[in-house]
This record gives sequence, structure tokens and C-alpha cells, in this order.
Amino acid sequence: FNDPATTEIYTLSLHDALPICLDIPFWTLARADHIDEKGIKLMKKAGGVGILIGLESIVPRMINLYQKIGSDPKKWYETLDNAFELTNKYNIITVATFILGGPTETLKDMKTTIDYCRTAKVDFVQPFPFLYIVGSDFWKDGVKAGHLEADQYLDRKSTRLNSSHTDISR
Repeated sequence: FNDPATTEIYTLSLHDALPICLDIPFWTLARADHIDEKGIKLMKKAGGVGILIGLESIVPRMINLYQKIGSDPKKWYETLDNAFELTNKYNIITVATFILGGPTETLKDMKTTIDYCRTAKVDFVQPFPFLYIVGSDFWKDGVKAGHLEADQYLDRKSTRLNSSHTDISR
């Protein structure tokens, strides 16, 4: 992983500095654009057996909308393929997570992502429905455009949020 903190944790566990924390097989979450061979090798040596990678979508327009990567969204395929090749090479169980039903996402867009997952070197997939988070930019844009009511995700009796949504505006 090209993340110094993650690398440090895995390295420490290899030197018995964390015998209680990482002396059992573990799973982790990672961004595909943070995965590199050095990090995957280190994860495997430290006891890593599985990884969840959020691909979100394979459609460049959606990747751009989600601000998933800082580089060209059209190269997202390459980034994902590289990450999945590495996890496959080191026998790391891989779950690809993705979002369905995002703003402006079409049925064709969703099918493109699902079709990609069918051929990608992943062991499992986990689709998630897009959820508007109260106070997020997506939520604000949805309310402004008239796609949502401002209190749509609030409990009408207590003005508390429904349990399936999180308020980040506080």
C-alpha cells in the first residue's frame, strides 16, 4: 500500500511489536489506487487474508461524480485491474464493493459495472444502494433540484434522522 501508516502497522506486526493485534488472520479495506505490490506482499506476510476494495462504479462519469480518483477517470479500469491482479497473485480473498443508483446513473451504467465485476479477478462482489446522506453535497444538490424534500430523511415525529441515513451537517 502506498500509505505510510498502513505499511508501518504491517511492518510492526512482522517484528512482534503488535503480537496481540495482528497475530490472527485479518481482512482490510483499501482504495484500489492505494494498492501496490510491496503493500500486498507486506499485508500477506502480516497475516492478511482478505481485502474489500471499493470500485464504486466502472463508468468514468460516475467515478468523476464520486470524486473517486484524482487522475483520469477513464484509467480507472487499469487501476482496478492492477489491484485485482495483485490480490489474485498473492491469494488474497477479494471483495469488490460498488454503488448502484447514484445521481444520474442509468440502468446501462449499472449494467456496465456489473458486467465488469463478472470478468474482474474478484472472489465476491457487494453492491450497495446509493444513499443520500443528509447535509452532503449530493443531498443538497438533490434538494435544490427538487429530487428530494429537505426533510425526506427525517423522522417526522422527532425530527431525528431515520436510522438508515447519517447527518453530517452537524
